[in-house]
Amino acid sequence: MANNLRRLADAFQHLAGTVNSHYPHIIASQLAQACRLCGPSNFNFGSSFHFADMELGSKVNDIENAATENETIEALVQRDIAQGSERLDSSPSRSLVRLKRVIEYVRVIFEKIIENEGSDSLVEPITIAYDQVFARYHGSNIRGVFAAVKNRIPTLSCILNTLNEDGTYLYLQSHT
Repeated sequence: MANNLRRLADAFQHLAGTVNSHYPHIIASQLAQACRLCGPSNFNFGSSFHFADMELGSKVNDIENAATENETIEALVQRDIAQGSERLDSSPSRSLVRLKRVIEYVRVIFEKIIENEGSDSLVEPITIAYDQVFARYHGSNIRGVFAAVKNRIPTLSCILNTLNEDGTYLYLQSHT
């Protein structure tokens, strides 16, 4: 599991480079591949990441299955719009929206970890990320489940140990 944080950061930096280039069109399969690096096979963070894991796996599969070879995200969405299926729960466009939420969730968690450098608790970063990204889309039952699993959120040092990382890479990017 060593270097999973580096691989994840590199994959998303590559995607950011594409977005900021003269041809800012991300290939659907490249996005899916980068998102798979966030998945439970690379980062087993337990029940606290269950919402993201559920969304990630199914939505990445939906996008991969819907996209033709080398199809861009933009073309995938335009095809949905042309077919009038962009609002269907099963559409690639909806999967992209939900995948965006997972990416946003993970981004907020890492931002809060960096802001709270030195803290070993992940309860606050994960709770803030959940509240900002997912809570408004979840009913009271799912919000209640999240509240119940908050006491099982592992510590940062536990996760870094599982990943065989020392945490240096998390903070290196924020100080350069």
